[in-house]
Amino acid sequence: GNFAKSRSAPQWQLCLALALRKMVNDDPPNVYYFDPCTSLVERSVLSDVGIEYITDNERGKRRVHRKTLFFMPHCPQKLYENVLWENWDNLDQVVLIGNSLRAYSDRINAGTSKGLLPTLLPFLQEEEILFSHRDLANTSGQFEQAFNDTYVTWFATPDRMVVPRPIWNYDECDDHTKNDLEVI
Repeated sequence: GNFAKSRSAPQWQLCLALALRKMVNDDPPNVYYFDPCTSLVERSVLSDVGIEYITDNERGKRRVHRKTLFFMPHCPQKLYENVLWENWDNLDQVVLIGNSLRAYSDRINAGTSKGLLPTLLPFLQEEEILFSHRDLANTSGQFEQAFNDTYVTWFATPDRMVVPRPIWNYDECDDHTKNDLEVI
């Protein structure tokens, strides 16, 4: 969403992303941003604070080769799955901040959705980001909206074990979402 709106949830999310960047030991860490709703003014702001805007919609298919944090609050399940599929052979390098992947997996198991998340459950670790009532009392309502149902997720694979890929071809299953507005 647009962070240029006054006191908007995306504005709080951008502030957290900038704070996280300060905490990383890289000098300076590479930070990339994509949202299809980003305005030209917002792209300029991102550039001014040292964040590179991704011009092509990768649909979450960004391969990483070192420990990488994907900051994806409130993204659709399909975007999370695209990140994970693209990095299937090195999931131990992926850390996500976003919705609970276990909750998405529960929906899959309940038959309301399909996806690859159930395959990852034995390797998935997640912790909810919680805020106290005092924290929430001192902020706008948009703050709670920005971070409700937000988790830190990582993958623990013993001895660099490779997670077995599902037997079906995910890329073929992905074709039907190319024009899906939730993924674009």
